[in-house]
Amino acid sequence: MTPLEEVRTTGRIGHEGARLLYRLVYSVAVDRNIPAPQGHQSWGRTAIEETAHDFLSGSAGMQRLVTIATQSNNDDSFRRQLAAAVLNHLRTGGRATDVGKLVVRLNDILKTTPSFEKVRNGRSTYWAMADGRTDVSDVPLSDLELELRTMEVVRPKWTSETRDAPLADRAVLVEMLTRVLTRAAGSLTSRDLAAVIAARIDIRRVPIAYELDDPDEQFEPAAPDDAGSATVASSQALDFFNRLTDRERIILANPDKTARELAPLVGLKHAQTAVVRQRLFDRVRDEVAESEDPEGIVEDLCDLCEEWVAHWTNHEGSTL
Repeated sequence: MTPLEEVRTTGRIGHEGARLLYRLVYSVAVDRNIPAPQGHQSWGRTAIEETAHDFLSGSAGMQRLVTIATQSNNDDSFRRQLAAAVLNHLRTGGRATDVGKLVVRLNDILKTTPSFEKVRNGRSTYWAMADGRTDVSDVPLSDLELELRTMEVVRPKWTSETRDAPLADRAVLVEMLTRVLTRAAGSLTSRDLAAVIAARIDIRRVPIAYELDDPDEQFEPAAPDDAGSATVASSQALDFFNRLTDRERIILANPDKTARELAPLVGLKHAQTAVVRQRLFDRVRDEVAESEDPEGIVEDLCDLCEEWVAHWTNHEGSTL
């Protein structure tokens, strides 16, 4: 019985489904360079199993699995949709960690500061100085850390009891990024940049770079980049982008914002925004479900929307 048949027959994951889920957790985590969960130095068996169990925990986890099975036409479709859900789960968990929060903060600065440029290498996103080299840097991270060792960093004063204090103000982080990317003489991922900056500002550290343990059983290796499929994904994303309204582009440019946060950006009440956003997400999911690379299409689509919003709001007074 296949994993899809198990879920459709019993309403829950079975032995084959569990094996598939473990393989996907390992494959997606390694392919996307996602750190192991707190308390683990690498993606060994225990970390994989704990993450998979967390993914399925509670009634919402099982309902998500049943929904994926209902929307799947065949075993391949089920596997692709399950992989996408695992990726979303891992990203959500990563944002909750100290390093994850720093990566989110740096991504926001990199996207909104003209002196930095986004560079695509296969499915991965790198960052470089806008007027500098864009090929991937070969300078060791330890050398880049030395670039910041003598830089003075003062944490901003903070009085909130409900939100974490910022690690440094925006101007300081921009200077750090500039120094590191200039010294790198090439492009780096936001996680590499976070690793270098974390070493200087001494956040509550969790491991950033991991040596992978050999799992007790042979999990599926990370899929290599496929330039052909990446090109197809980009083309399909552009076609989808051209059919979006301005409001929909704003929503996809900010996929992690809540409906309440999106409401003033799209000119609707937050309840209306929630409905519009959910319909849009359902439409995106339905259109890419049977594609060869649904994750790549969605990622490229969101990037296009982010770039459109950045250009569209580049002038003061821009409104919907």
